[in-house]
Amino acid sequence: MKHRFAIRSTLLACTAATLCAWPAIGLAQTEAKDEDGLKLSILDPAPDIEISYWLKGDEVTKLEKDQVYIIEFWATWCGPCKANMPHLSELAVEYAKKGVTTIGISDEPLQTVVKFLCEADDEGVLWNDKIHYTLAADPDRSVMDSYFRAAGQRGIPCAFIVGKDLTVQWIGHPMNIEEPLEAVVEGTWDAKTFKSEFEGRMEAQIKSTRLSQKLRKAQMEQDWEAAFKVLEEMIDANPDNAAFYKQTKFQLMVRDLGEVKKGYILGREIMQENWDDSNALNSLAWWVVDDKGLADENRDYDFAIAAATRACELTEYKNAAILDTLACVYYRMGDLESALKWQRQAVEVVDPGPMADQLKGVLEKYEKEAGGDKG
Repeated sequence: MKHRFAIRSTLLACTAATLCAWPAIGLAQTEAKDEDGLKLSILDPAPDIEISYWLKGDEVTKLEKDQVYIIEFWATWCGPCKANMPHLSELAVEYAKKGVTTIGISDEPLQTVVKFLCEADDEGVLWNDKIHYTLAADPDRSVMDSYFRAAGQRGIPCAFIVGKDLTVQWIGHPMNIEEPLEAVVEGTWDAKTFKSEFEGRMEAQIKSTRLSQKLRKAQMEQDWEAAFKVLEEMIDANPDNAAFYKQTKFQLMVRDLGEVKKGYILGREIMQENWDDSNALNSLAWWVVDDKGLADENRDYDFAIAAATRACELTEYKNAAILDTLACVYYRMGDLESALKWQRQAVEVVDPGPMADQLKGVLEKYEKEAGGDKG
């Protein structure tokens, strides 16, 4: 039998200083495993909730028919989770009047969650005071396993809506929950259509995950031919992400397979396909000049110049990181004059901060090599 312990009264009664003196515990991991495929989907019966610790709100010992539940998975280290808490709190208060119970579940140790609730946000408000729905800690991860992992989910925050018939009606990011929640409460939600959409997405995701695992295995074993074949499969299976997989294929050909000429033909094809995408072009150029595993004789600087120059044109020569890439290409080519020109412009347009310091350091290096510290 699971240990049950409701700490909400203790949390309200104790001082923040006392609770925050508890030792910090390591962070939870939320990586989803994809060994057996999808075990929980839309219109499946909602699993029971066996919670170790209830921290805020009323303890939910059993899901009741004719009630609607929001079950959200979050963690104290998750920035998007914390950013979504005010939004979810507003919905929780609004829909509580309509029979909706909202439960936030972290799979971290009790001390970690309690310590977080005692801390203040950037406005000086305790998180315990900002959150207006039931909170629970489930460090044995049984609920995480039966919902989150069973549904093949990977990222948090992630919310589930359990309908009045105690079946799962919706799964997704809680920022997108308002429309389905209203429809579920009103009885107008088309769960069958959403089930088809959800399972289609998950089928593609599961296939992609398995292919990614095969690719990692091939790369670790340095079986480049096998990796190449997997990438071909990934391009066919994921047309929406084809650009990413193509770039990986390009890198594999140039760096690992020794097919340099064919690789750069593919690289130029990728460049043309992304001719209006400054980030993609910058990524292509930066890889050529920066990849540590690429032999110097296989670095095509004309290719890198074309990609970086177009990226600068698209950003009107105002993106410091891209200007830095262009400068770096010229530096590697031995054209120190052009490198200085573009690095100075990068330093001129960069915002204050760590990146500015880094770019200034690169400029100082170029200037010293040019024969004088022009500081």
